[in-house]
Amino acid sequence: MRWMDITDNNQNPHFPNKFWERFSEVKIPDGTFWADTIVHVKNDPMKRIELGLSFLPYPAAFSESCKGIRKLISERSRLNQNIDVELESLYQLAVIYSMLVPYSEKLNVAGYNVMEMIPGNLLFNLNFSYSDIGYEKIQLLGKSDITKLVTLHGQPKRHSTLNEMYRDIWDEYEKVLGNMLEKKQELFKERIRNILNH
Repeated sequence: MRWMDITDNNQNPHFPNKFWERFSEVKIPDGTFWADTIVHVKNDPMKRIELGLSFLPYPAAFSESCKGIRKLISERSRLNQNIDVELESLYQLAVIYSMLVPYSEKLNVAGYNVMEMIPGNLLFNLNFSYSDIGYEKIQLLGKSDITKLVTLHGQPKRHSTLNEMYRDIWDEYEKVLGNMLEKKQELFKERIRNILNH
Protein backbone atom coordinates (compact mmCIF):
# COMPACT_ATOMS: atom_id res chain seq x y z
CA MET A 1 0.00 0.00 0.00
CA ARG A 2 1.27 3.45 -0.89
CA TRP A 3 1.81 6.15 1.73
CA MET A 4 -0.76 8.39 0.05
CA ASP A 5 -3.56 5.88 -0.44
CA ILE A 6 -6.82 7.56 0.40
CA THR A 7 -9.00 5.36 2.59
CA ASP A 8 -10.49 7.93 4.95
CA ASN A 9 -14.09 8.90 4.19
CA ASN A 10 -13.58 12.45 5.48
CA GLN A 11 -12.32 13.70 2.15
CA ASN A 12 -11.23 17.27 1.57
CA PRO A 13 -14.24 18.95 -0.08
CA HIS A 14 -11.94 21.35 -1.97
CA PHE A 15 -10.00 18.59 -3.74
CA PRO A 16 -11.98 15.67 -5.21
CA ASN A 17 -9.98 12.44 -5.28
CA LYS A 18 -10.85 11.47 -8.86
CA PHE A 19 -7.50 12.61 -10.23
CA TRP A 20 -5.50 10.36 -7.88
CA GLU A 21 -7.69 7.35 -8.69
CA ARG A 22 -6.13 7.24 -12.18
CA PHE A 23 -2.82 6.08 -10.73
CA SER A 24 -1.99 2.69 -9.26
CA GLU A 25 1.01 1.61 -7.23
CA VAL A 26 4.21 0.93 -9.15
CA LYS A 27 6.44 -1.97 -8.11
CA ILE A 28 10.08 -1.88 -9.13
CA PRO A 29 12.55 -4.81 -9.09
CA ASP A 30 14.49 -5.42 -5.89
CA GLY A 31 17.80 -3.60 -5.82
CA THR A 32 16.54 -0.89 -8.19
CA PHE A 33 16.49 2.66 -6.89
CA TRP A 34 13.15 4.29 -7.75
CA ALA A 35 14.78 7.59 -8.80
CA ASP A 36 16.83 5.72 -11.44
CA THR A 37 13.57 4.40 -12.92
CA ILE A 38 12.23 7.96 -13.32
CA VAL A 39 14.84 8.57 -16.04
CA HIS A 40 13.05 6.08 -18.30
CA VAL A 41 9.61 7.66 -17.90
CA LYS A 42 10.47 11.39 -17.86
CA ASN A 43 8.62 12.02 -21.12
CA ASP A 44 5.53 10.08 -20.07
CA PRO A 45 3.71 12.30 -17.55
CA MET A 46 1.24 9.62 -16.45
CA LYS A 47 3.99 7.10 -15.65
CA ARG A 48 6.11 9.79 -14.02
CA ILE A 49 3.23 10.80 -11.73
CA GLU A 50 2.39 7.17 -10.98
CA LEU A 51 5.99 6.36 -10.04
CA GLY A 52 6.37 9.52 -7.94
CA LEU A 53 3.13 8.84 -6.04
CA SER A 54 4.28 5.28 -5.32
CA PHE A 55 7.34 6.60 -3.48
CA LEU A 56 5.85 9.41 -1.40
CA PRO A 57 6.74 10.83 1.08
CA TYR A 58 10.32 11.07 -0.28
CA PRO A 59 10.82 14.77 -1.06
CA ALA A 60 12.10 13.92 -4.56
CA ALA A 61 8.94 11.84 -5.16
CA PHE A 62 6.79 14.91 -4.45
CA SER A 63 8.90 16.90 -6.87
CA GLU A 64 8.75 14.26 -9.63
CA SER A 65 4.97 13.88 -9.26
CA CYS A 66 4.56 17.65 -9.56
CA LYS A 67 6.76 17.71 -12.68
CA GLY A 68 4.59 15.00 -14.23
CA ILE A 69 1.37 16.90 -13.44
CA ARG A 70 2.93 20.08 -14.84
CA LYS A 71 3.70 18.24 -18.10
CA LEU A 72 0.08 17.03 -18.25
CA ILE A 73 -1.09 20.62 -17.77
CA SER A 74 1.21 21.76 -20.57
CA GLU A 75 -0.06 19.06 -22.95
CA ARG A 76 -3.72 19.79 -22.16
CA SER A 77 -3.17 23.56 -22.53
CA ARG A 78 -1.60 23.01 -25.94
CA LEU A 79 -4.75 21.13 -27.00
CA ASN A 80 -6.98 23.88 -25.51
CA GLN A 81 -8.37 21.40 -22.96
CA ASN A 82 -9.50 22.31 -19.44
CA ILE A 83 -6.68 22.06 -16.88
CA ASP A 84 -8.57 22.86 -13.68
CA VAL A 85 -8.47 19.29 -12.25
CA GLU A 86 -4.76 18.91 -12.97
CA LEU A 87 -3.96 22.36 -11.57
CA GLU A 88 -5.95 21.68 -8.38
CA SER A 89 -4.19 18.32 -7.98
CA LEU A 90 -0.77 19.92 -8.45
CA TYR A 91 -1.69 22.50 -5.83
CA GLN A 92 -2.96 19.86 -3.40
CA LEU A 93 0.24 17.82 -3.68
CA ALA A 94 2.46 20.91 -3.31
CA VAL A 95 0.52 21.96 -0.19
CA ILE A 96 0.80 18.47 1.35
CA TYR A 97 4.56 18.70 0.87
CA SER A 98 4.48 21.92 2.91
CA MET A 99 3.71 19.82 6.00
CA LEU A 100 7.38 18.79 5.91
CA VAL A 101 9.96 20.85 7.77
CA PRO A 102 13.62 20.20 6.91
CA TYR A 103 14.76 19.33 10.43
CA SER A 104 13.14 18.27 13.70
CA GLU A 105 14.86 20.32 16.40
CA LYS A 106 13.19 18.27 19.15
CA LEU A 107 14.51 14.93 17.89
CA ASN A 108 17.65 16.06 16.04
CA VAL A 109 16.63 14.15 12.92
CA ALA A 110 15.69 15.10 9.36
CA GLY A 111 12.07 16.20 9.14
CA TYR A 112 11.43 13.47 6.56
CA ASN A 113 11.52 10.93 9.42
CA VAL A 114 8.54 12.64 11.04
CA MET A 115 6.70 13.05 7.71
CA GLU A 116 7.05 9.31 7.10
CA MET A 117 5.23 8.62 10.39
CA ILE A 118 2.15 10.65 9.38
CA PRO A 119 -0.39 8.54 7.44
CA GLY A 120 -0.56 9.93 3.90
CA ASN A 121 -4.33 9.52 3.73
CA LEU A 122 -4.63 11.78 6.78
CA LEU A 123 -2.83 14.60 4.94
CA PHE A 124 -4.69 14.06 1.66
CA ASN A 125 -7.98 14.39 3.53
CA LEU A 126 -7.19 17.48 5.61
CA ASN A 127 -9.54 20.36 5.05
CA PHE A 128 -7.62 23.26 3.48
CA SER A 129 -8.22 25.59 0.58
CA TYR A 130 -6.29 27.91 -1.72
CA SER A 131 -7.90 30.84 0.07
CA ASP A 132 -6.41 29.73 3.42
CA ILE A 133 -2.98 28.51 2.28
CA GLY A 134 -2.21 30.70 -0.73
CA TYR A 135 1.02 30.20 -2.67
CA GLU A 136 3.91 32.33 -1.30
CA LYS A 137 5.14 29.69 1.18
CA ILE A 138 4.49 26.65 -1.03
CA GLN A 139 7.96 25.68 -2.26
CA LEU A 140 6.93 23.24 -4.98
CA LEU A 141 4.93 25.84 -6.92
CA GLY A 142 6.68 27.60 -9.81
CA LYS A 143 5.89 31.03 -11.22
CA SER A 144 3.73 29.69 -14.03
CA ASP A 145 1.77 27.48 -11.56
CA ILE A 146 1.10 30.56 -9.42
CA THR A 147 -0.01 32.61 -12.44
CA LYS A 148 -2.50 29.89 -13.38
CA LEU A 149 -3.78 29.59 -9.81
CA VAL A 150 -4.29 33.35 -9.50
CA THR A 151 -6.11 33.37 -12.85
CA LEU A 152 -8.37 30.55 -11.63
CA HIS A 153 -8.95 31.68 -8.02
CA GLY A 154 -7.75 35.27 -7.67
CA GLN A 155 -5.59 36.30 -4.70
CA PRO A 156 -5.89 34.22 -1.51
CA LYS A 157 -6.88 35.64 1.88
CA ARG A 158 -3.53 34.66 3.41
CA HIS A 159 -0.31 32.75 2.78
CA SER A 160 0.61 29.82 4.99
CA THR A 161 1.79 26.20 4.94
CA LEU A 162 0.07 22.98 5.90
CA ASN A 163 2.51 22.67 8.80
CA GLU A 164 1.49 26.09 10.14
CA MET A 165 -2.20 25.30 9.72
CA TYR A 166 -2.03 21.80 11.26
CA ARG A 167 0.98 22.03 13.55
CA ASP A 168 -0.77 19.80 16.10
CA ILE A 169 -0.55 16.86 13.66
CA TRP A 170 3.19 17.39 13.17
CA ASP A 171 3.72 17.63 16.94
CA GLU A 172 1.71 14.44 17.54
CA TYR A 173 3.73 12.35 15.08
CA GLU A 174 7.00 13.93 16.17
CA LYS A 175 6.14 12.61 19.63
CA VAL A 176 5.31 9.16 18.22
CA LEU A 177 8.68 9.04 16.47
CA GLY A 178 10.43 10.30 19.62
CA ASN A 179 8.91 7.43 21.65
CA MET A 180 10.00 4.90 19.01
CA LEU A 181 13.57 6.25 18.96
CA GLU A 182 13.66 6.18 22.76
CA LYS A 183 12.58 2.53 22.83
CA LYS A 184 15.22 1.63 20.23
CA GLN A 185 17.85 3.41 22.30
CA GLU A 186 16.79 1.47 25.42
CA LEU A 187 16.92 -1.84 23.54
CA PHE A 188 20.38 -1.00 22.23
CA LYS A 189 21.62 -0.14 25.75
CA GLU A 190 20.13 -3.37 27.09
CA ARG A 191 21.94 -5.42 24.43
CA ILE A 192 25.22 -3.70 25.26
CA ARG A 193 24.70 -4.43 28.98
CA ASN A 194 23.94 -8.10 28.20
CA ILE A 195 27.09 -8.39 26.07
CA LEU A 196 29.25 -6.79 28.79
CA ASN A 197 27.77 -9.05 31.50
CA HIS A 198 28.63 -12.28 29.66
